[in-house]
Amino acid sequence: MAETPALDRPPRENWGSRVGVILAVSGSAVGLGNFLRFPGQAAANGGGAFMIPYFISLLILGIPICWAEWTLGRQGGRLGFNSAPGVIFALTKNPVLRLFGGLAILIPVVIYMYYVYIEAWCLGYAYDYLVGNMRGLGLQIDAYRQHFSTFVGAESEGLTGEDGGPNRVVYFLVIVFVINFVLIYRGVTRGIEKFCKYAMPVLIVAAVVVLVRVLTLPAQPVPEPWQYALADALPAERWTALMTELEELDAEVVSLESLPEEEREDGALEDAKTALGATVATAVNDYFRGFVRKDPGYSNVPVTAPHGYLLSYAGIHHALGQLEDSTAAAAHREWVRQARATLTNEQKWDLLHYEAREVELLGVADDPDAKLIDQERSVRELAGKRTERRALLDKIGLPPGIGNAPDEETFLRGASAEVAELDRTVTNGLGFMWNPFTTKGGRSLWAALSDPQVWLAASSQIFFSLSVGFGIIMTYSTYLRRNDDVALNGLTAASTNEFCEVCLGGLITIPAAFIFLGLGSVQGAGTFDLGFYTSPAVFAHMPAGQFFGFVWFFMLLLAAITSSLSMLQPAIAFLEEGFGLKRRSSVALLGLLTANGTLIIVYFSEGLTGLATMDFWIGNLCIFIMATVLVIMFAWVIGAEKGFELAREGAELRIPGFFVYIIKYVSPVYLIVIFVLWLYHNAGAYARSVVTNNAATFTVVFILLVMIFFGVLVRLANARWTAQGREVQEIVP
Repeated sequence: MAETPALDRPPRENWGSRVGVILAVSGSAVGLGNFLRFPGQAAANGGGAFMIPYFISLLILGIPICWAEWTLGRQGGRLGFNSAPGVIFALTKNPVLRLFGGLAILIPVVIYMYYVYIEAWCLGYAYDYLVGNMRGLGLQIDAYRQHFSTFVGAESEGLTGEDGGPNRVVYFLVIVFVINFVLIYRGVTRGIEKFCKYAMPVLIVAAVVVLVRVLTLPAQPVPEPWQYALADALPAERWTALMTELEELDAEVVSLESLPEEEREDGALEDAKTALGATVATAVNDYFRGFVRKDPGYSNVPVTAPHGYLLSYAGIHHALGQLEDSTAAAAHREWVRQARATLTNEQKWDLLHYEAREVELLGVADDPDAKLIDQERSVRELAGKRTERRALLDKIGLPPGIGNAPDEETFLRGASAEVAELDRTVTNGLGFMWNPFTTKGGRSLWAALSDPQVWLAASSQIFFSLSVGFGIIMTYSTYLRRNDDVALNGLTAASTNEFCEVCLGGLITIPAAFIFLGLGSVQGAGTFDLGFYTSPAVFAHMPAGQFFGFVWFFMLLLAAITSSLSMLQPAIAFLEEGFGLKRRSSVALLGLLTANGTLIIVYFSEGLTGLATMDFWIGNLCIFIMATVLVIMFAWVIGAEKGFELAREGAELRIPGFFVYIIKYVSPVYLIVIFVLWLYHNAGAYARSVVTNNAATFTVVFILLVMIFFGVLVRLANARWTAQGREVQEIVP
């Protein structure tokens, strides 16, 4: 391709080495999405069932779009451009596509605004582990949930904590903010590449150290149901007082349920049920604190916090009923032990499936707004699932006392939830991650894969993980030399990312949580649940947990910085080449803009509303749109055949020919269908969630203002480049 002369171009930078560019691009991709978001997505979407659409999305979306971005970026770099708007300007004359260059700047800049906030969490947790601040929190997830909530100010809006001073996270935020801008100021070679050359190997070594520790953990005993375990674990007087309190709360619920609805105070029944559940959870937390402090009378008995049905009012009421007769309680306790030893893992998965499916079916059957045909279908399936559950329990013998139960279905539901505990071994933890069993689909692979949410989550994770659709890869690849290999470099960077995500991130958090905290801690857990509630509780159980906790969060900090640096470079490159700004001026302008955005995130901290709003509208929706635009541009504006011909220049790895058809037909159809389905099913609900929440509304308005700002800058830059005669009439190899 002939190069066009340019005026007032900033000094051109190049990567120092192939290893440097691979580590820098890998550093961009390898971040919190690998070690926190990926296991969180897998846990929330069925573990092993999630991995099938995940790898399909990698093949038909991730790798082809990654190659497309590398190729587009290198071609733009040959023309002297180093920013995504510049590349799009150089490779197409379409004014609409050129305007999307602003989106390629908006996405990484806004993601940085909240990503650096999470980065501060990682630094704060690493510091707390290093100095021993986490020792006093005990072994229970709820204690770490409260610690996290206080640390980030999630209980109220504003920047101040309970003592009137700034939230602790603000200090760590200032530190990581400065680190990022010092490194980005040093430039591509001396800043980004040099940092990633050291940080990426250290990051991987730290992750391997934690992985080895997790995979060598011994099996842990499976706790008995809480009502029996606490009876043995607590001092006698504490247990007696607890039972008295629970019985009084339970009696209050029963009394309220007996009243006609019009005679109850609004919310009284739900408040009473909530109080009962909170009392059980508090009792379990108190046990762990007492055991850690070695208080008198607290025995080393495996206790687990009840979850799911067993923590609901019906489950607690069921448990209290078992304790009314000591002889019946002993018989039921023995039945639970024998049933757990008799049932296979597959049968336990079936019981979990029946429980989860029953919750879903009851929701439809009892919904007055649901269609009659759906209600009838749910009732029929519900009866079938209950029959299957009873038949399975019949094989091992029904629990004693079922003949005296006022409600057999409730009794069997509670009993099956008590015995559906998998042995707490590394193998079973890995099995949750890789076996295609889900509580929704059971052992039916088709049932698991028929849920469109699983496919949406998988494709979203691929985009987020590989940095596809951000405009980052396009920017980084402009710094390649003329004939640097985009095929091998792109595949190597993607493979490094997948190794960190699947082989490290996917094999650490979930198995470790499963071993110490059981299936209830990982089933349906989200990203922050696993990262900042569950993981610290795991390290509290683990030998040398303080050390491994520090290593883990320090590793997350390095991963976060390598990614956040990449989010700043696209905007800086654009400001430099679009308006001739010097590095100092562009860094200062971007620092001011991102500081204001981060301030909004920190201020709207209650429930992390600001963060969640930005993450959805930018980190999910805009990335999806930008990835679709890049695919259409590569496959249909430039032409897939011509595009891959350009990609093969200087390539040591030949891209297989069938990828031409994938990116030309499969990828765009896949993306457009998913987007249309999202608009049909979800867009209205998300829009309502914004207009009904002041913090979310303010955050979205800020995003729109930044979007307009970058849109205006792109139009001005395009006019400047046109005046300089830098337009390209035809793309040729």
